[in-house]
Amino acid sequence: MATNAWKKLHAQLKMAITVRYLLYLACICFLFACKEAEDTDPISIDQNSRQVLILNEGNFRSANASLSIYYPEKGSIEHHVFKNNNQNRPLGDVVQSISKISNRGFVVVNNSSKIEVVDWHDFTSISTISGLNSPRYILPISNSKAYVSDLYEDKIYILNPQSLSIIGTIDSKGWTEEMVLLNDKAFVCQMDSNQVLVINTQNDSIIKKISTNKSPSSIGVDQDGKVWVACTGGIQQDYPAIHIINSMNFQVEKSMEWPDVTKSIHHLSFGPNGRSIYYIMGDVFHMELGDSILSSTPLIPANGRNFYGLGIDSFNGDIYVSDALDYQQKGVVYRFDNEGKEVANFKAGLIPANFFFN
Repeated sequence: MATNAWKKLHAQLKMAITVRYLLYLACICFLFACKEAEDTDPISIDQNSRQVLILNEGNFRSANASLSIYYPEKGSIEHHVFKNNNQNRPLGDVVQSISKISNRGFVVVNNSSKIEVVDWHDFTSISTISGLNSPRYILPISNSKAYVSDLYEDKIYILNPQSLSIIGTIDSKGWTEEMVLLNDKAFVCQMDSNQVLVINTQNDSIIKKISTNKSPSSIGVDQDGKVWVACTGGIQQDYPAIHIINSMNFQVEKSMEWPDVTKSIHHLSFGPNGRSIYYIMGDVFHMELGDSILSSTPLIPANGRNFYGLGIDSFNGDIYVSDALDYQQKGVVYRFDNEGKEVANFKAGLIPANFFFN
């Protein structure tokens, strides 16, 4: 009896040790797999294929922002493009936007208070523009001038893209966000107010303040040269709305509100023809030039997904929507055709937020 009990106990111990050993091997394999997935070798960018650049914000104060490149014709994606092509140097803390000026990429890294200037062909670093406060977006004005909006500075920076230096500021008295250029006038969203600023780019002076709903955040220009502005409504302070502004006389020609302060409109985007308009309000909505009210039927229902970013491919009208999930893991990017039919989905980086179509 005692012998049999001992044999049984010995067998159990042997089995436990074997299981622990197998688990140990599995962990080792997993770690090596992770290491391979996070390969730091330089990435060769395919210059002969169309590219969709994905800006992954990363976590606030974690310096884990990243850039991914998706090739829609091949259905493949490269991650950590900046980091891998710059000797494993992190991009920084919260990548906000990117602009292409004269074959250079100007990558705005918001909470790192800088702009990374890279070679557009391989994303290797050319320079870092520092000394900024909390930059958001860049609006090219000419070969020697660009505007940089800012969250905290209460000023718009004037940047010389050739010398890569800040050459002046415009007193905005508030948080400035997205901008567009039309007829030598810059239309600037002032996020912490209910107005759009109009700047004469010839002398860098504010010539008009256009009243809107609370927190204008995104802006674009339609086929007819009208300026469209999407207002979030603030934090349950006002109705979210879209305004259409006459770019010549600065008058608001049409205002379309959504009567629910718990909603928010953001990421206003235009189709290739400048007549199709898309935006996120929980779901993805679509409207056409000439519509007089906001649609109540989403083109792409979220269905529990956390839609965070939106971009439209100007080549074919494909719709790219990011799902930030829980903000703690790699997000998902969904690709739809212009009718809202899903074409593909794939993992991007942490909190994919904005797209640039090259």
